[in-house]
Amino acid sequence: MKHNNFIKIGKGKYKILFCLHQNYVTPELDGALKKVDVELSCLKKDYLVSIMSRIPIRFTINGPRIFPKNLNELREKWYKDFFDDILRFIIKNKIKYLITIYNIFCDEHLEKFRKLGIKTAAIFTDDPEDTYIITKLYAPKYDKVICSGVQFNESITIEQVIRSFGVKHVKFLPLPPFPSHYDSKKIDYEKKDIDIVYIGAIQWRKWHRLYLLHKNFPHQFVLYSGYDPRAKKDIYGLVYKLINLVWPLPKATKISDLELKQIYKRTKIGFNCHQKWGPANTRSYELCLNGVLQVTDNPKGYSRLFRVGKEILCYNDMDEAIKIIKYYLENDSKRITIAKAGYARAFKDYTCEKNVTNYMKFLIS
Repeated sequence: MKHNNFIKIGKGKYKILFCLHQNYVTPELDGALKKVDVELSCLKKDYLVSIMSRIPIRFTINGPRIFPKNLNELREKWYKDFFDDILRFIIKNKIKYLITIYNIFCDEHLEKFRKLGIKTAAIFTDDPEDTYIITKLYAPKYDKVICSGVQFNESITIEQVIRSFGVKHVKFLPLPPFPSHYDSKKIDYEKKDIDIVYIGAIQWRKWHRLYLLHKNFPHQFVLYSGYDPRAKKDIYGLVYKLINLVWPLPKATKISDLELKQIYKRTKIGFNCHQKWGPANTRSYELCLNGVLQVTDNPKGYSRLFRVGKEILCYNDMDEAIKIIKYYLENDSKRITIAKAGYARAFKDYTCEKNVTNYMKFLIS
């Protein structure tokens, strides 16, 4: 058996396999797991990356997606070896709980887990646009569902919509921020020298908002993204190149985990947006964990996470967002007051260790 593909932490009676990589394993997590009596096993980073790199991705107008049909068609040797490796590890370590991102295991695997008496939970990070496209297809296959998105629209939550799919056990829980994206070192708010930053995916529903930021703050707004659709050499890339002629964006720079943290620590205002509602991203927590003043949409959804107006700021449209950003760039003391309050709230409630252990509590309950 490939022992080097897994990493284990904690010594509790509840034995859980967490099919995310070891980036979430920290000394602080070890202490947190003792409180919930959990022994947690994770996939090593290179192992998970190699698995995910072989799963067929379909590029859509909303970005890259993995559909159940793609997983169920995978019958190649590498995929069988991966599942057999997972299964041997589960049996040898007497694991009875499995928590995973939703798009690793196909129907055949989940049925095997069920026969072995293993309780499964899947994490869904969908914005509302994916709730019917992706979540509806995957969620009913799992015993429990963790939903990181809040509002589906003005009147109902994403959690309520997932329940309408016949999923009995679903709960909204914030995503764990990546430990490499923040730390507890003291932040010098006076020395922040980058005015406005957006780090995240560039999608067509977000494009015009990012363009307006660039238009209104041409020398202050900086854009980072690991996925720039303008670089694709297909029909989608052509469409985005044409959009860029009408609503030009600055060059999107790729950065490493370490660079991301350092950029945030230098940033005054972090712009956050979703395709419509949400929220579903780790940016919601990582901005505040780095002392950045978060300016985001969806005030109704975010009011479940932070005190809007005191810990973060929310806008209803881009005219309002631009006014907020201009005001707080001109009023440093007020910006710093809210950023500090958001920082304190995030470290109290939304660290990686806090959010991961909340996942564990939900799974074993």
